[in-house]
Amino acid sequence: SALTIAQSGSVVLIHGTLDNVINIPASSGANTGAWFDFLVTTAVGSGKTTTVAIPAATGSAFNAQLSLTGGTAANAVIDVAGDTFTFVASTVVGSTCRITCVSDNGTGQVWMAVGSGSPISTVA
Repeated sequence: SALTIAQSGSVVLIHGTLDNVINIPASSGANTGAWFDFLVTTAVGSGKTTTVAIPAATGSAFNAQLSLTGGTAANAVIDVAGDTFTFVASTVVGSTCRITCVSDNGTGQVWMAVGSGSPISTVA
């Protein structure tokens, strides 16, 4: 599915028994400041993933701070290496991510992603 700028501020519920691909709005200067929350309500199944993708655009990327939650010490991971955020297989209920568009010049986008979950999400 694809999100629109009119849906900014929405909470997207993730049903993890399916492979999900969610596209954020296409590049547009109107995107700066837009944000979306993602919440896993059904654990991501074995062999399944839910990805949030930036539509193809030169210079677009996620700048992410991702944290592992759980009973052991967890350190945040900084990742700026890709345009796809992924809740990986076995992600537990309650895992979250907020993505916010920090810049969009109409041809390239930068989105900040801050998430926590178990196991840790990825950006690629």
